[in-house]
Amino acid sequence: MVTDKKAPLENLELLLPGFSFYKSMDMIKQDDALVRYSLKNNLERLREKIENDEKDIVFKNAYDSKIQEYERILSILRAFIQEVYASPTGIYTIYTRYKIEPGDIVNVLNYDYFLLNESKVLIDDYKTFSIEDVKNKIEELREKYQEREKYFKPEKLR
Repeated sequence: MVTDKKAPLENLELLLPGFSFYKSMDMIKQDDALVRYSLKNNLERLREKIENDEKDIVFKNAYDSKIQEYERILSILRAFIQEVYASPTGIYTIYTRYKIEPGDIVNVLNYDYFLLNESKVLIDDYKTFSIEDVKNKIEELREKYQEREKYFKPEKLR
């Protein structure tokens, strides 16, 4: 969650009795939207790299068996991108009285760091991974993302 520099209005809102809860929930929602936007962009960049590699293979040999593996991975990646894109924003998905605990915020932050860092590593070092490694990493990212999303639901609904 971004807590560094706040606009003067945000600082004032956080001082108002009863309003600080709603303001802090809104800040969590905004941070969640930024993380999901960045993750989606990273996944889109990865998709482009995989598609370009697949095009190179098709250009050389349209009947290469590797194409099926690339298509499987692209299918998983496209589904994951849609999952991130379509997921509701943060805690407002349930109701405004849902209280996210400080420990849960720390856990979400850890997931956010992992997701953004690992997706960036996957993009930057893409050529060093085998196609099977890329598939495994995408599946790991998707699993972590799904675990992260549970924190935005009351424990009874997890």
